[in-house]
Amino acid sequence: MTSIFSVETQQEMKNEIVEQIMKTVAVLVQDKNQKRYLRVSECSEYASVSLGTLKMWIEKYKLPVSCIEGVRIIDTRDLDDFIAKFKI
Repeated sequence: MTSIFSVETQQEMKNEIVEQIMKTVAVLVQDKNQKRYLRVSECSEYASVSLGTLKMWIEKYKLPVSCIEGVRIIDTRDLDDFIAKFKI
């Protein structure tokens, strides 16, 4: 079967596909290695804001926090979603 693409173009396409797959795998591996639930102090570092700012977000904007036996944790997915709401 003949191709409408030259051999060079086919090779470039293959290389691009492999590169995209490798990038996707790298992101998935990185996501798997990150903790999903963080203490409030860890979340401030995760979001690159002060602890005071994060506490204000919790109080003023009702950022969801779970409290289990006195330990306050935040789901990083909730934090990511919260921050995304304020994109301009």
